[in-house]
Amino acid sequence: MHSVLRFSKILLLSVCFAIAAGCDSENVDSQVECDQPTAELAKVDPDGGTPSAPPGLNPSPAQGKQADNPLFKDFRSADPSPFVHDGRFYIVCGEDREVTGGYDFLMHSWRLLSSDDMINWKYHGEILRPDQVSWMPKDRAWASDIIYRNGYFYFYISNDLQVGVLRSKNVEGPYEDVLGKPLIDSKTPNHSNRDIDPHCFVDDDGQAYLFWGGDGACRYVKLNDDMISFASDVMEVPGVSSGDGHRFLEAPFVIKENGTYFMMFATQPWPSEIHYATASTINGPWEHQARIGAATGNGTNHPGAAYFKGQWWYTYHTEELSGGNTSSRCVCVDKMYINGDKIAPVIYSSFWMD
Repeated sequence: MHSVLRFSKILLLSVCFAIAAGCDSENVDSQVECDQPTAELAKVDPDGGTPSAPPGLNPSPAQGKQADNPLFKDFRSADPSPFVHDGRFYIVCGEDREVTGGYDFLMHSWRLLSSDDMINWKYHGEILRPDQVSWMPKDRAWASDIIYRNGYFYFYISNDLQVGVLRSKNVEGPYEDVLGKPLIDSKTPNHSNRDIDPHCFVDDDGQAYLFWGGDGACRYVKLNDDMISFASDVMEVPGVSSGDGHRFLEAPFVIKENGTYFMMFATQPWPSEIHYATASTINGPWEHQARIGAATGNGTNHPGAAYFKGQWWYTYHTEELSGGNTSSRCVCVDKMYINGDKIAPVIYSSFWMD
């Protein structure tokens, strides 16, 4: 039976390769045409979506079906960051263009996806390119995050070594580079080993914090009400690595539930897993808990979560449509369950994952 299932997966993967071949990421001229989503991209799982939560947890009521994963199959996307606004679940992500013959990431733009029911997904298109920001190198649309405050959407972006912030009245842009320079870079006191993967968290008292970091160093800072300047010194986030060899690598993402702060993050070495730590205050101390997400390919992993219509939803990327190419990924979303101060391991519904 296992061999039959494996053959079915391989056959389905081959079909997806054939579809993706018509959308060559190196052919820029064909990108516009290929970027138009089709009805095939968000069909409903006839079996009702993801399996139920593991025994012993008391999840929020299931909210019915969800779209197939990956959400969009005719372009590559990575580093999903979810947020909820005005009755819609949004995901901002980077666009991957496949790199062959060596390790690198060719990320041409940031794109926006959304749904009001987790079944039917809207593709909003490209909302920003790195070459539209004066201090950003082209094709380095690394991980980002969007949050709505003070009548603006604040868009925190990163490339290989810098974090910046832009803002717009409209979620689709245009976004203004309000500082005209990075918010965080090598000149920032106590900056991370690699200043990437920004995530903004707003606590119940309205205080905003910015988390970020790579190459094993997680950092955070209090933000002023303007969301574009610091209200504290840059601080370290200790205690998030486990004792079993899986250490913090990058991609911190913070949520709060039942009075507990949860920080999800990608681990090293590659292929990255997703682990989480908990704390009773935003300032820690943080304590590593467990793995919630298995590796989704040969390289990176990137967590995110948002509560929408009575259910926690977990976002991530896989390498399934490229057969394990670390620079050609695709965004997925599945249900996530929290009980007390524990997050259950996420059950991937992506067809590539066992």
